[in-house]
Amino acid sequence: MTSNRPVALITGASSGLGFEFACQLAEDDHDLVLVARGDGALRRQARELEANHGILAMPVAIDLSRPGAAEELWRRIAATTRGVNVLINSAGIGVAETFAYSDPDTTQAMLELNINALTTLTRKALPGMLERRYGRILNVSSVAGYRAGGR
Repeated sequence: MTSNRPVALITGASSGLGFEFACQLAEDDHDLVLVARGDGALRRQARELEANHGILAMPVAIDLSRPGAAEELWRRIAATTRGVNVLINSAGIGVAETFAYSDPDTTQAMLELNINALTTLTRKALPGMLERRYGRILNVSSVAGYRAGGR
């Protein structure tokens, strides 16, 4: 990505709020790094945003619920961008089972995505933002986090 536009990194960018943020940032003349698990829709959306807004959009298909994936993502984008000016952590999952009986692998994937990936990407993006004296970080969450759980 070699333009003078600011770069926005958006996780969960293939649908919902993540895609809406991508549309708004493209309209606001930001180049985009679009991150989601699936490759097909992500590539189509990247091309559509480029065509409609004259920006650059880099689709990155990666499963951030996998340990180490956020580090891998950062290495991939650091090689092709001048830095991230806007980070939107929009990807997230929830487990709607009673914790005592929930699948441990599913719970671990949720923790990896919702906590570890978010924290890693924030930690990686923040120093450059502070150095440039400009940056924005938005961590999207669900009101379900405020709801009492358990059955």
